[in-house]
Amino acid sequence: MSNYLTTTNAASLYQTVSNMSNYLTTSAASTTYQTVLSVASATSGLFRLLTTRPGNSTQYIGSLNFPSGSLFGAIISASTPDIINLDDSNFYTTFYTQSQSDTKYATKASPTFTGTATAPTINATTSLQVGGTNINTIYQPMFYATAAIGTNGTVATTGGKVALTCSAPSPTGTYTISWANSGTAPTYAFLQWKTAATPGYCGYSSLSTTGMIVYTYNSSGTLTNASFSVAVVL
Repeated sequence: MSNYLTTTNAASLYQTVSNMSNYLTTSAASTTYQTVLSVASATSGLFRLLTTRPGNSTQYIGSLNFPSGSLFGAIISASTPDIINLDDSNFYTTFYTQSQSDTKYATKASPTFTGTATAPTINATTSLQVGGTNINTIYQPMFYATAAIGTNGTVATTGGKVALTCSAPSPTGTYTISWANSGTAPTYAFLQWKTAATPGYCGYSSLSTTGMIVYTYNSSGTLTNASFSVAVVL
């Protein structure tokens, strides 16, 4: 008889039928509560979220999607679909960090370059500098006009920024040289006596935006026709 349930044992082990109404039945639960959701693993770039709408307590499944080419992606393991990891590796292969940029690019203000810097044609609006010094104080500017002039005023060779012309000597030892209007009167001109075996010297006057007059003298100071070279500097 020890295997049978007595009234005393039943009262201490089991709920009475009248109190069973306090327990939740399966049928009542199915109409009252949301079933436990199993969030399945998602494809790359798309995963599910259990969420609620604003102002509505009802839960629903939403999808968060990373479009193709996004800087971020989602890594979801099939064994732990409830844990979502953001993959930012594409971000670092697309953009440089501040420290990487500092080592790869020069700053816009006062950049410092190493090696040989190459550039297209420089159209400077201010004076070019070398080591902070205006190049016009370091190097001789290009001559505005240069030429080798024969005894009869023939221009043998010409160079510089513009070509020049020369008249036949008139009077003797006096040459009128002309060039395109420079807009600015030249600063000075170099002259060199070129007649071989005959000593002499040169001088000039009337240096202007369009030309000058050159005089050639022999060693006695008398005007004489001679060959010479000229270089005009703005």
